[in-house]
Amino acid sequence: MATSKFLRRILIAAAVVAIGGMAIVAAQSASNAAGDPLLQEVRALRADVNHAASTGIRAQLLIARLQSQEQRINVLSGQLTDLRRQLTTQRSGRADMASQLNQCEQTLAAPAVVNDHLASLQNECRALARTIRQADQEQQQLEAQETEVVNQLATEQSRWVDFNSRLDEIERQLTIR
Repeated sequence: MATSKFLRRILIAAAVVAIGGMAIVAAQSASNAAGDPLLQEVRALRADVNHAASTGIRAQLLIARLQSQEQRINVLSGQLTDLRRQLTTQRSGRADMASQLNQCEQTLAAPAVVNDHLASLQNECRALARTIRQADQEQQQLEAQETEVVNQLATEQSRWVDFNSRLDEIERQLTIR
């Protein structure tokens, strides 16, 4: 009898453990069923946070590049302004020298030129002609530099527009979400 009581107690304990185990399994499956939407929501939030962080970093990089482009554009604009000022001065100086050369040649052509002055006037005219040729070469160099800076400026402005359009795209993406 003692053994049957002992067996009975063991069977009851086993039944309680089995029923408890089934209850635990049922509770876990119920919590999994209820946790799936919650888990999906957490995953969606994590994806949104990662996307926002990634977008923020991209935006910061593009802003830095945009500012760098603006600095390049400002430097090139300053160079272009300086070159154009130099060209204006160069052209004005050349026009003055051409006028002086014209006067020198007219004086040489005048019949009243004394032979003593003739040699010095010819030397003066040759010197003016040489100076004008040098001025023409300098002007050509300045014009070539101007063309180069204009092309560089156009390229940098194109890059600036590209970076700006990328920022606009990021802004559109942020407003959609």
